[in-house]
Amino acid sequence: MGEYAHRKIDGKEVKIGTCSRMYYCRYDQTGEINYPYMTDNLIWRIPNPDEDGTMPGDYECSLLRDYTFVPYHLQLDTKKFSDETISALRQVGTVQLHDPKMGLLVNLRCPHGLPLDDFITREEGAVYSMGYNGHQDTLHLSGLKNTPDELLIEFECASCGCGWNVSFSEIEPMIKSLMMKLRLLRQVSEYHYSHSIERREYTVNAKTKDSSNASITSFGKGRFLVKKDDCIIADAPWHIALIEFISLLPKKPSIDEIDPNVKLPDWYDIACQADNVRSYIYKI
Repeated sequence: MGEYAHRKIDGKEVKIGTCSRMYYCRYDQTGEINYPYMTDNLIWRIPNPDEDGTMPGDYECSLLRDYTFVPYHLQLDTKKFSDETISALRQVGTVQLHDPKMGLLVNLRCPHGLPLDDFITREEGAVYSMGYNGHQDTLHLSGLKNTPDELLIEFECASCGCGWNVSFSEIEPMIKSLMMKLRLLRQVSEYHYSHSIERREYTVNAKTKDSSNASITSFGKGRFLVKKDDCIIADAPWHIALIEFISLLPKKPSIDEIDPNVKLPDWYDIACQADNVRSYIYKI
């Protein structure tokens, strides 16, 4: 069943979703529409920075690039999932493989792009080996679910379509994009403190150039704590705290400072991401 709303800016009726999945509208855009059936436990489009400027109802159907590749801001680092989590994820979802010449279809338990340690070469049986050829991580960020007291993060598998809802605190270490981490930190924090008086902390961590840990944590309504290791740097509203947090992170070296014969330092990636955040800091 399609869900429709009137866009306030132009009065146009637009489709924002189907049943409980509000695929064509972000949660932070609910103030831009008139939707009479607003309720808890709807799943809204993930706020991908690449789609900023798109109005409710105007989003493309798929979050994936060319319906195949996961955009960077939605990517998860599957190497950081615990063995227990990987085991649980593997229990759901199927993927279908086929041989068009024979008309053969094979349904397999979807590995979601996770390691294939459980699949070994066998002497007998129809399936005697399995491996990746051009491996890609298929688990990616896909939505936000507005539960009664917390804005949960949804991630799903691009291959089989199975999805899971978790707290931001659980998924934060796996999110590759610093910009997405910070954007979600702000949204889940504001949502929680507008729905509950219970204190709940959400944190984004990043390594500095000297390998110290920089963190920004929500600890009350409109308040964020910035720390370098155990040293408090700032206790401030969002954008002041954000600027202080980013100031702790390294800056990308110029081309002249990079020796092509030397491996890039470990902090290079976070420096590139921090520079990107600095450029769009008031859009987070």
